[in-house]
Amino acid sequence: MARLCTHTESGHYLMALDAGTGSVRAVIFDLQGKQIAVGQAEWQHLAVPDVPGSMEFDLAKNWQLACQCIRQALQKAAIPATAIAAVSACSMREGIVIYDSNGEPFGPALMLTPARRTKSVN
Repeated sequence: MARLCTHTESGHYLMALDAGTGSVRAVIFDLQGKQIAVGQAEWQHLAVPDVPGSMEFDLAKNWQLACQCIRQALQKAAIPATAIAAVSACSMREGIVIYDSNGEPFGPALMLTPARRTKSVN
């Protein structure tokens, strides 16, 4: 059964992961909301052939970039990962990753951009 941990049990910092259109960021805050450190990496999205304005992304590569940002932020803050009490995440927009029966991604992750939906409707 889950239980609520106090900050003295789990850490004195919070981390936010922000997967934006042009980059991913890991930001560490203290419990008063003061920004302590940021790790950031730019990423590229791939255009889908024959679908102008569409985007998909390399799931494995972007996961590595997110992990890199987390390590950067922890290093800049000079704190261990165990000092993080909670993590929150947000992303650029809706997207989908389809997994096969073995739990592996079936293909590239798809961003649900208007261009992709337009082609589906047409």
